[in-house]
Amino acid sequence: MIAATPIRERLLEIEANARLLAELRATPVEAFVREPKVYKLAERCFQVAIECMIDVADHLIAERGWPRPESGHEALRTLGAQGVLPLSFAERIAPMAGLRNLLVHGYMAIDRRKLHSHLSRVEDFREFVRHIEAFLTASG
Repeated sequence: MIAATPIRERLLEIEANARLLAELRATPVEAFVREPKVYKLAERCFQVAIECMIDVADHLIAERGWPRPESGHEALRTLGAQGVLPLSFAERIAPMAGLRNLLVHGYMAIDRRKLHSHLSRVEDFREFVRHIEAFLTASG
């Protein structure tokens, strides 16, 4: 395990939110869209988990002196370009930054059915954590 650092704290937060989202995955879509306690929990868990991913990317980029990205999308892609994440995985998760932006800025227009469909991608958060932990361990 990696010692407590800003990156490690964010990885733990990603894991905690992924656990909650995994529990919500079993919620039928009709119950999900009509129950505020459920969809609002999902909204917040997605927002925080994605924000933590972007924060981790920003920390690694700053620590290593890599070119500063202009967006969360670019920050996640940078981790792929620098070999922190497999490139195909980085390309797959980079659009999550757009979901984070929607949750923060377009919260009144969220399509709850579409949000429910994102629950199938909860494993991406866990995979992100595994890759970051492996990179940190390998880089000392």
